[in-house]
Amino acid sequence: MAKVVGFKLWFADGSKVAIRTQGRNQQQIGVDLDSLPSTGLLVVMLYYDEFSVDGKTRYRRILQGNDIYYITFDSTAPPQFRDWLFGQTNTASDLDRYPGAKSIVGQTTNDDFYKVVTTQAMGDMNMSEFGLAPKPGTTDI
Repeated sequence: MAKVVGFKLWFADGSKVAIRTQGRNQQQIGVDLDSLPSTGLLVVMLYYDEFSVDGKTRYRRILQGNDIYYITFDSTAPPQFRDWLFGQTNTASDLDRYPGAKSIVGQTTNDDFYKVVTTQAMGDMNMSEFGLAPKPGTTDI
């Protein structure tokens, strides 16, 4: 099962934050999560430790277009499957299932700026922003 090695968040003010999960404990990542703004999120891109069948493209997942995003550690799964859980919802009561989760409210913006941000997110393969060395022979940079 693929594990999240890091995630990047793009905000409506034009800022971007990269947080590495690989090789760090929950408390270290929790400090990073606590420092995030509580509003203004546009896009989240998750980066995984596995690559496509040809071995060249890192698996990623994008979260976008919702009112609320949340991040929490899933400690209920069997130990080998425990990992960070990322979600999105339009209903605040959905967060009741994840006590202690970091939640960030999404923000609307004009279409042109949103297109710029999503294009940046979709083209982002920069693993060095996590402090990780890009894997040679892949699309990592």
